[in-house]
Amino acid sequence: MRTKTFINHPKNPVIMDKCSSCKKNVANKKGVARFMCPKCGKQEIIRCPECRKIAAKYKCPECNFTGPN
Repeated sequence: MRTKTFINHPKNPVIMDKCSSCKKNVANKKGVARFMCPKCGKQEIIRCPECRKIAAKYKCPECNFTGPN
């Protein structure tokens, strides 16, 4: 399951993807990385360019794998 924020709208809910590390919205950002968890392969990990640059830790909500290694 992706890290998402749902904005309720009566007709069209908007889904915004969030960085797995800092939880900031990554919509329309260049340099975003998306990949499945390297350990379990069940959860999508989303990384913003800032967290990738500083090698911020992320944690898989399914298996508790932490990266980057």
